[in-house]
Amino acid sequence: MSDEWEDFDWPDLDRELTFRQLLCNARPEDLLSVAMDYAEKHNIKGFFPFPQDNESQTAMIDRWVLEAEIAKQKPLADKGQAFTDGCKKKGRMDALGRLIKETHDALLEANHKEPSAEDLWSSLPVGPAGSVIQEIEDGVIYWQNDAGAPKETSFKAFQNRLPKIKNS
Repeated sequence: MSDEWEDFDWPDLDRELTFRQLLCNARPEDLLSVAMDYAEKHNIKGFFPFPQDNESQTAMIDRWVLEAEIAKQKPLADKGQAFTDGCKKKGRMDALGRLIKETHDALLEANHKEPSAEDLWSSLPVGPAGSVIQEIEDGVIYWQNDAGAPKETSFKAFQNRLPKIKNS
């Protein structure tokens, strides 16, 4: 809650959490009475800094309402942040992505210029069974992922991967 509660020595954490939950569930116009009732019921009223004038009480209630709203919105905000951050696998590449990155970096170093998608496509190493790429035919790469499962990637999908791979 507000700074004035930070110095309060709660008898136990459950009591503080109960108090905060009560405030979160109370209607704004009932906040002060809910807080005072709770303090009185638990014989801790003398410890709370309840302001005596209406203006200070209104300001305190406004802070409580804002804090209660923030507390209610936090799970939604966390969910939104997770969406914004993207997939947890964001930094990991599959076997084809790593091979494309290696090939891209080698071409960049050799030619001192950014390779085109076509140059990169034609430079990908095709190997025997067990290697990442088994075959490139009719605009499709036939490859195996890290688990050995067969995969196919079209040239268009390959092009769509390039910006992310180049920037990694």
